[in-house]
Amino acid sequence: MTRLFALLPLLLVTAPAFAQEAAPASPPIVFTPGTGDGSPTPLVPIRPGFACAALAQTQASFAASAQQTVQPPHRIEQPLLDQALASYAKYHCSYGRASGPALIVVVDFAKKSNEPRLYRIDLRTGQGVDD
Repeated sequence: MTRLFALLPLLLVTAPAFAQEAAPASPPIVFTPGTGDGSPTPLVPIRPGFACAALAQTQASFAASAQQTVQPPHRIEQPLLDQALASYAKYHCSYGRASGPALIVVVDFAKKSNEPRLYRIDLRTGQGVDD
C-alpha cells in the first residue's frame, strides 16, 4: 500500500507530459509588421540626415544671417543656437560618426512658458531659424 502512494506523485507528474506529446503540433504564429494590405513597412522610420562635415558651414551661415538689421519677433537667439549646434556636434558628430539628423528641436527655457520658446530647425535649409 505504501508503494502505491510512493508511485502516485510520480504518475501525477509524468501524466501531463505524456498528454502533451500526444497532441498534434500546430503551426507557429508569425507576426509581421505591415499596413494591413499585405505590404511590409520598415521598422525604423527613415529620417533625413545631415553630414557632420557641413556643420561648420551651416553654423557660419546662421551667424551671417543673424547680422541682419531687421530681426523677426520670434527668432532664436544666436548664443542659444551656437550652444545647440555645439551640443549637436558633440553628440552626433563624435566617435567617427559621419552624419546625424537634419531636424533638431531647441527649447529656450530662459523664456516664460507663455512665450514662444520652442524652435524646430532644419539644418539643411535653415528653415525655422527666422520663424
